[in-house]
Amino acid sequence: MAIPKDLTWSLMDETTPGTYYYSKSPAGWNILDQIMVSKGILVGNKGLEVDEKSINIFPPKRIKEGSQPKPYRKRQNKWVKGFSDHFPVTISIKIL
Repeated sequence: MAIPKDLTWSLMDETTPGTYYYSKSPAGWNILDQIMVSKGILVGNKGLEVDEKSINIFPPKRIKEGSQPKPYRKRQNKWVKGFSDHFPVTISIKIL
């Protein structure tokens, strides 16, 4: 059985240092959101081909508070609007 390749670890040194921020963690930022691909998709022999260099953490302004994700929150028994406590991860996949 082939082991899938995790393409997300290449993002560790980018300007957005992770997909999830937790202030109580010593590191703060983590990459919890992953894109894993099989060797067949990585090399394009399964009808699909992934562009490894296209992987990206997508942090648009509208879903951020400062540099961090803007989650839904409950403050004083009321929900404060947000989007998610994680940034999305994107990648380009070509149909062959």
